[in-house]
Amino acid sequence: MAGLLNGDDYRAVARKRLPKGLFEYIDRGTEAELAMADIRQSLDLIKLQQAVLAGHDNVDLSVSLFDRKYSCPLIIAPTALAGLVSHDGEAKLARAAGTFGIPFCVSTQSVMTIEDIRKGAPNAELWLQLYVWQNRALTWNLLDRAQGCNAETLIVTVDTPQGPKRDYNHRNGFAIPFVPTVRGISDVLRHPGWLCSVMLRYLMTTGMPSYAHYPPEYRTAITRQTAADDVKIEKTLSWDDIAEIRDRWQGRLILKGILSTVDAERAAQIGADGIVVSAHGGRNF
Repeated sequence: MAGLLNGDDYRAVARKRLPKGLFEYIDRGTEAELAMADIRQSLDLIKLQQAVLAGHDNVDLSVSLFDRKYSCPLIIAPTALAGLVSHDGEAKLARAAGTFGIPFCVSTQSVMTIEDIRKGAPNAELWLQLYVWQNRALTWNLLDRAQGCNAETLIVTVDTPQGPKRDYNHRNGFAIPFVPTVRGISDVLRHPGWLCSVMLRYLMTTGMPSYAHYPPEYRTAITRQTAADDVKIEKTLSWDDIAEIRDRWQGRLILKGILSTVDAERAAQIGADGIVVSAHGGRNF
């Protein structure tokens, strides 16, 4: 780890360590992947202007957000299937966030439940990212579970009106359900470090990983056909749905995936406490 000095170094190691299907699921975008380059260019256009001769011997990166002060202006974003990258990966991310004094946002599509993440990181500030399911009663139950784990901030993803088109996932057999192929199995066997430290540990303890937040009756291994209609992402999400969530959720409410001034103003009018200006990394729509 001491030899990894920047993001490119970590990415190169991840490419070597992870099976191709898993690495590309993390690393790549949707459709022709043009949005990824556009987002990168937009970020590179932001310039920071330094002030010199400040006379400070300590650099203070702290920031106030809502009613909290954080050590730096960063939040660990929700990442689906993070627990496939490292065993109990979501709990590890939460502990790291707690160590650095920043929030960790739990994904609806995590491999660990928010209850298990809370047990693994009792001092972390947990937020919950929500994909609204077609069955609203199941969605409200997930919100209740999050509040039971002292998650005070809810981030509703609003920029995924349909499943993303990622051709490479299908070529790699990394769709849901996972499709075992000779090519895919060979790829996994060429990554024994990941196979032994992640997948085999799950198989020997909790079994084949799955979307842990699905209710037990809908929870299937990621190698089997998934997503009964009840737990499919709602394609017709509207501002009326957000208003209902605002009425039901007692904590902070943030909308993730806002890209226009009009939508930002509507979010404020409907009672959202904040927005995430996000194109989902160019990987969903």
